[in-house]
Amino acid sequence: MNAFQTLRTKNRADFQIADFEIFTMILSALEWKKYNGAICLYTDTTGKEILERAGILEIWDSVNTALDEMDDLQIDENIFWAGSKIFALSKQNFPCVMIDLDFIAW
Repeated sequence: MNAFQTLRTKNRADFQIADFEIFTMILSALEWKKYNGAICLYTDTTGKEILERAGILEIWDSVNTALDEMDDLQIDENIFWAGSKIFALSKQNFPCVMIDLDFIAW
């Protein structure tokens, strides 16, 4: 079954992600692929650039920057923090699985 994850930075130049968070993202994606199938990452341009600099874009079967479109939606992401997940879900073919970056399927 295909899965997707989301990483939303709101295209903030000051966005930072800790090493342990990157390692968890990697483990989550790789374990999903090992036991279940393909996995895609939905992010924005800044998120893709961060992961590209880290040298880990190839972990996901595809990386989509569709979350850039959220900048124009006027959604208060401090209240609707799952908005990026719902937005990415609207772009999926079903059936699919939406998994958090820190979800690890053993």
